[in-house]
This record gives sequence, structure tokens and C-alpha cells, in this order.
Amino acid sequence: MRRIYFLFLVFILVSGCTAQVPGEQSSATPSEFPIQKNETPPKEKQTELIQTNKSDTEGASKINETIPNMPISKPNESVVKINATTNVSVNKTIQINQTTNKFNQPNQTIYTDKFIVANPFDLSQASVISKFRSCVGHDYSGMNSDGQRETKRSMKHYIDAINSLKGTSGQIKVFAPFNGTIMNIEQDFAGFEGKQRGIQVWLSNPNNDGWLFVFFHVDLLSSLKKGSEVKAGELIGYANVDGGENFDITLKKFVFPSFDPSTFDEEKKPESMVEGSANVLTSPFLHMSPEVLKQYQNKGLKVDDFIISKSSRDAKQCECIDESCNFPSNSPQSHPEDWIIIN
Repeated sequence: MRRIYFLFLVFILVSGCTAQVPGEQSSATPSEFPIQKNETPPKEKQTELIQTNKSDTEGASKINETIPNMPISKPNESVVKINATTNVSVNKTIQINQTTNKFNQPNQTIYTDKFIVANPFDLSQASVISKFRSCVGHDYSGMNSDGQRETKRSMKHYIDAINSLKGTSGQIKVFAPFNGTIMNIEQDFAGFEGKQRGIQVWLSNPNNDGWLFVFFHVDLLSSLKKGSEVKAGELIGYANVDGGENFDITLKKFVFPSFDPSTFDEEKKPESMVEGSANVLTSPFLHMSPEVLKQYQNKGLKVDDFIISKSSRDAKQCECIDESCNFPSNSPQSHPEDWIIIN
């Protein structure tokens, strides 16, 4: 009987030590009960940024500027956004390593579609830039970013050099507009200028969303090749305007879901691609970060200055003078409506 009584006392003592007083909070920390990935964040947290580990090697994320009420990121924050309220997936964010050393700076707004974070050329070396949908050069058209087919217009930008650099090669600097990869290199036969000069260079952007930045008529540095990774603002070569007036830039993507520019074969590409029906084209100026656009704003220019609207061009089509749809001679003096003066 004494033994049973003793065991009963031990049971009472142990139960008393482990019981929680009513109303008392558990001592467990929040980190011991992590939020599951599929949980919807509390309403009061819906527009907040979540600070992650400061050693996060993925770097800082960029969040679409159109998200309403999105707060500006704080210093030294490696951030992700809350998918449930922004509808922009985390894998669409991009790193901003070059300017922030993997972390955001004070008062820096975060973006996703403004992935051109370095000017692709030295603005001081450019005299004029043709507008998107101009009648400069030749027909270079396809679908626009809204999926509408366009024809008889130049859906790229020509950059003319300042007088002291006209007719040169190895002088006009071109830079990687973002952290990316050289996905393809093509020979520029330059049939419209009558002479081969330079190459085309295609760069993939950090969003991995299919947009390729394309340089026309450039000489790539010998240290770079197809597959080379480049950093935003890195010198990658020089425009070749030896025997030509200008070099060109555009943003391009292909509508083929399985298209892989890294395995692209110019000689085997589909006929539809030759005709341009598979090309989706847009202006690089629409995807420049505020920091890059500020260089143009300092010259009194804004994005709209570089774009001719589809409706305006549809109302006044460019004239083709041959079967290849070359356009008549076009200069800033003869057709100022097609050009923007820089210097």
C-alpha cells in the first residue's frame, strides 16, 4: 500500500510541473512554428516585405513598379515579396548586384520589368537615335508585345555616331545592359548597307522571360563568345560603323515555346522566322530602369519621345522602294519626325 501511495505522489508532482497555467503564453519562439509556404499571409502583412537572411546569396529582388502601395525597401534588406497579394512570382524578380552589392540601398524602389540597368552604349558618343517604328533603313517588323502583327516599319533603334567617330570601328563603346548571357552570335551581312560589318549579339535578360537584347553591327571583344556571362555595364565590344552610318539595338523574343537561342542555327531556322512572323519586338527604352532613363531626362528627353505609336504609323506607312522593302534615304534633316537628337 505504501508503494502505491508513493507512486501516486510522484505522478501528482510530475503533472504539476508540466501543466500550463491558464492564460499563460507558450515560451516557444515564432521560429519554431514556421508559416507554411501555401498559407495566405495575414491581411495586415499583405503589402509588407519579408526580410530574409542577410547572407542570402540570391541577392535583392526587384518588384514590379505597378504594384500599388508597395513600400520602398530598407537598407541591407534581402527581400522577397508576398505572392498572394502581388500576383508576381518570386522567380520573376531580378538581382541588382552591380549597384547594391546584393542588397538594396536606402530609398531604392524595386522593379521587375525594368531589367535594362545599364545604358547599352556611351551616350556621349551618339548624335541621334531613330524612333521605334521609324522609316529608317528597311522593314524590320513583327508582332508587338500586345500580339499585334505590324509591317513596313523599323521596330528597332538606329544610333548614329557623333561626327568625330563616323566611319570608325573600335571606338564606339557598347555595354551589357544587364547581367546576362551571350545566347547567340550572328554574322551581319549588312545587305542594306552593301558591306558586311560587325556581328549581331543576342543577350538573355535576368528575368529569363524570353526577351533578348540584340546589338547589330558590333565587334565583340575577343575574350567573349557564345555562352559567356556578362555583368551589367561591362564593356563587351565596339560598334562598327566603318562604311555605315549607324549601329542598331532592339528587344526581341520568339513565339515558339520550345525556342532556345543557345542552340539557334541561322541556316536551319524556319521560313516563318526569316519572314519575321515569329518575332515579337519592343523598344529597349520601355524596359530601362529609372537610373538609366535619368541620363536621357538630363537631356530633356522622356520615353515617349523615342516611340512612334502603332496607330500613327498605321496611318502613314513607310514606303518600300524594292522587294526587300528598303526605305528611301532618311536622315534627321530630311525626316526629323523619325529621329531624336542627342548631342
